[in-house]
Amino acid sequence: MDRVYTNQSTPQWDSNLPAILIYPENEVASEFAAAPRELKRVISFRVECLASGPEEPNTTGKRSVEDLLDDLCEQVECELSRDDTVGCTADDIILTGTEFQFEGDGAFPIGSARMTYEVTYHQAVPDSIDKQAGIEDLKKANVDWHVGHHDSPPDLTNIEAEDDLDIPIT
Repeated sequence: MDRVYTNQSTPQWDSNLPAILIYPENEVASEFAAAPRELKRVISFRVECLASGPEEPNTTGKRSVEDLLDDLCEQVECELSRDDTVGCTADDIILTGTEFQFEGDGAFPIGSARMTYEVTYHQAVPDSIDKQAGIEDLKKANVDWHVGHHDSPPDLTNIEAEDDLDIPIT
């Protein structure tokens, strides 16, 4: 389809339908790994299918607005299920719901089907952000061992072995 738009502010007219609008709703991020820092992100986006047509199929062969929307939704689902990484490094894409709305005030009813998808992906936090926050690269570590026995916990006041480790930075 040549009428796919990547924002919801593109005006749509009866003569421009059917059309599909794709736009983000929200994104949630949480820490996935601490070193190196990595975020798990889940973005919700909408795929809004718009169509106009008669309320019922008529003798001229025009299909109802509901039938047109069903076809558009099926095309979107098939296209997105072909590649659940959405052509990038996404872990998964999943349809979480569809809402329908119909308006009958014009010459023909106009309907919309708003499909909500969630995409899960991981993103490494750039080193520059850590450096701006004052987090330095780990270059050295001091390690000590406190050995316990099978019948008693280790004595944490008594260091039985100690070492300084130099960590190579790659």
